[in-house]
Amino acid sequence: MPLSRPSQPPTLDLRVVPVDRIIAHETYDPQRATPLINLLQRDRHLKNPPIVTSIDLPTADFLILDGTNRVEAFRQLGYEHIIVQHIDYQSTDLHLASWQHVI
Repeated sequence: MPLSRPSQPPTLDLRVVPVDRIIAHETYDPQRATPLINLLQRDRHLKNPPIVTSIDLPTADFLILDGTNRVEAFRQLGYEHIIVQHIDYQSTDLHLASWQHVI
């Protein structure tokens, strides 16, 4: 039996966007954002870009799907831009799940 070739994963769409054009669907958690602020000040780079999708609002172009605390950390540090992973919310490659931070 011949081996099948694995399908190609979708290409990552990384963008640098203005922080003030991003909105969240949840409130940030100061207990999680504060350590991120300290880490960003120490390491000077972001390891996991927030995941956003496009929206069409007068006050925002992007909605955070994952990474509210990361975006809030950038806001509190006064950064004007942040790198994000942009996804198409209508894509068949998108699979959503949820979780709760217990601690």
